[in-house]
Amino acid sequence: MPTYSRDTSAASALFEPLAQHVACVRNVISMVAGDLDANDTFDIARLPRGARVLDVILVFTDMDTSGSPTLAFHVGDAADPDRFITSGVATAASRLTAGNAAGSATSFAAHTPYTAETLVYGTVSAAAATAAAGTIVATILYTCED
Repeated sequence: MPTYSRDTSAASALFEPLAQHVACVRNVISMVAGDLDANDTFDIARLPRGARVLDVILVFTDMDTSGSPTLAFHVGDAADPDRFITSGVATAASRLTAGNAAGSATSFAAHTPYTAETLVYGTVSAAAATAAAGTIVATILYTCED
């Protein structure tokens, strides 16, 4: 089964579909300390109609330099802001995944295809104890039903 990817960090934070079937979108997101307050949001990718998300993976640099980090994220869409990841704590050089992870949202199990083009975005669910600039590499694996 072919896999397609496109790094959207240089061109655009929004994804245009590359092919039908299986796809992977990767986005590198630069965050400054001021972006890490509770309820701040960041766009990850725009998925096409018919996309059925298989997994969402976020990889972080150390953006909460406290000895007891509190920085946490939700990942979802406008209908359900924590559809894929619910309050996943981002510790130093860590990663969060949606597929069968402890931080996964229970509604994710349905794997329902989108009926319209949909923006997937992240939300800071808990602010950093000691915020620091850093990078999030967001990857979404999905199939296309249409």
